[in-house]
Amino acid sequence: MTTMGVFDDDSVPADRGTTQSSVPNNPVRACNLSMHYAEYSCHQKFTIQTMRLRFLRNCKPLKRPPPSLRVYGASAIKNPEKLHLFSVLESEMLELAVKNKLNEIRALKEEVEQSGDHTPLPENDVRKLETHFKKKIAFYTSQNNNKWEDWPKKQPLLSDSKTPKKRKTRQNYKKRKNKNRRKAEKAARKALDNGSVLVLVDMEIPAGAIAALGKGLGYVPTPKLDAESLRLDMRRVTNNIITLSNQALHGYVPADDSYELPQKLRRTNYNKHAPGLDDVVNQQTNRMQEELDTALRKTMKKPLKNSQNKNLTSYEQTGLAWLQKKVNAGSIAVVEADKGGAIIITTPTLLEKKTLEKLQNPDLYEKILTDPTKQLHNELVNLWIEGKTNGVIPALETIWSSENLRMSYNSSPSRYNNQKQITQRRKSLIK
Repeated sequence: MTTMGVFDDDSVPADRGTTQSSVPNNPVRACNLSMHYAEYSCHQKFTIQTMRLRFLRNCKPLKRPPPSLRVYGASAIKNPEKLHLFSVLESEMLELAVKNKLNEIRALKEEVEQSGDHTPLPENDVRKLETHFKKKIAFYTSQNNNKWEDWPKKQPLLSDSKTPKKRKTRQNYKKRKNKNRRKAEKAARKALDNGSVLVLVDMEIPAGAIAALGKGLGYVPTPKLDAESLRLDMRRVTNNIITLSNQALHGYVPADDSYELPQKLRRTNYNKHAPGLDDVVNQQTNRMQEELDTALRKTMKKPLKNSQNKNLTSYEQTGLAWLQKKVNAGSIAVVEADKGGAIIITTPTLLEKKTLEKLQNPDLYEKILTDPTKQLHNELVNLWIEGKTNGVIPALETIWSSENLRMSYNSSPSRYNNQKQITQRRKSLIK
């Protein structure tokens, strides 16, 4: 078979002994494209091949495919049985051409994703290609009733027919939607019957909202993909790999009694680390970052469907969005009961009233006259100093922890911010 190209349907002449097609045999000259095909970018080639695939699919209802896919010399045969066999063969060749074109388009799509080039095809070329393919389809259709009159008619395959597929998709969508609705209603009734959700407002609550609350306030819906956080985490991992590699090359061995600051007290550094001393380690860390970037690009361009990796149905997601909207508007409040763990849907007014009643009860709360934050902060710092003096806490930990205390303490402008006192305390810690 002739190798398929962009315009390979005109790459061979018409059947011998027949009248030549009125469509020019040179498609490039017929289209007058602005450049040669090899000069176009990957994305532009992808657009051209997609239009070519659409043209091949439009040829399926015709009695005969484009010239390059026809049986050579079959137009001179008048035997109906032979024509039927040739017609089946040409249909199979057309199907094979469509599959090959699909594989070519997939390969071009991968090249586009890797290169990141999305240069569109010039509008002038797009119009020329559309006009070119429309003329060819119109010409081939006109030959169904004259030149190819003896050839058997072809019906589009069931997989190519849009109407049955559309009706089937619509039916599946309705079936899935009704199933999710019944599932949400059943979960809502169960939550109300067992008392895990209590409704104390005079408004209609969607079944999806009650079903979502029935899972508990600690239930976490599938979060959205945060590409930036993933990239920062990857950078932190690669920085640690490079640091450990450099330490191993320098023969660094930590002492048995060396102190390591707890992870919660460390400051996370996301700055890009300088290249390591080992080229193999640098290559591996670069490859890890490139693979993550490639995976993220594919995921962001083709996001997951609602049914994939989702732990909430569509009705529950809609109900959760309704709850968030009402809570932000101040129409309702969602709280957990003090006893029993039930989730209560109430009004902010009733919630405020119950809260004030508890605060004004002397058996539950005692009102303080001054803010004890300053006193507690000084006690905590003195406790660190005492631990350092007695040798219970290493000096390095004392310095870092006091620095964290200083930063957290200065974050609020309402608290005291005497830089001189802070400096004196830091000097006393490192003595």
